[in-house]
Amino acid sequence: MAKEKVIPQELQEVLNSQQQLCSLLLGEKKKLSNDLQQELKAGDDRYVKDLRRQAEELDLMMERMDDQLKTLTKTYREEMTQNEVEPNLGEEALLHNLST
Repeated sequence: MAKEKVIPQELQEVLNSQQQLCSLLLGEKKKLSNDLQQELKAGDDRYVKDLRRQAEELDLMMERMDDQLKTLTKTYREEMTQNEVEPNLGEEALLHNLST
């Protein structure tokens, strides 16, 4: 039985060893948590950057569409004005196209 008895010094050493292992485990856990938080932040930053880029592209596309609409409207008005001023020319061109 004397051999089975553990002296307080051995218990203290085992306890110290367990505390060191727990400290290492907690340190690794904190490091992993920080790494994951950094990855999450980087992902969020990329997402925001992509959204901004898409918004800029959309604004540019809308601007180009607006310019095209203005150009088409101007051309249409010019053609309508020309047809109003020269209605006979339009009729003659139509008759000429029908006869050929």
